Amino acid sequence: MPPCPEQMPSSPSATVMVGFAAPVGIVVGRWAWSIFATELRVVDQPVVPAPALVGAVFAALVLAGVAAVATGQWFGRRSTAAALRVE
Repeated sequence: MPPCPEQMPSSPSATVMVGFAAPVGIVVGRWAWSIFATELRVVDQPVVPAPALVGAVFAALVLAGVAAVATGQWFGRRSTAAALRVE
């Protein structure tokens, strides 16, 4: 049985999202720059620096892991009985 979304580890989810968002962001960014550069009458050759892209992907994965650990620790300190009690 597959895990619930609440039980899903952050790294695979973040990897899938970054794998989708990075190419879409590059395409949309190039398109937007093309429109903007045409109106300014400047060179329309956008460059995507590979080191910056790799750094952004790495930062997103690290941030997802830190957020998952922080959330897990915060919820781990809460009492299940207190959370389920109806007052």
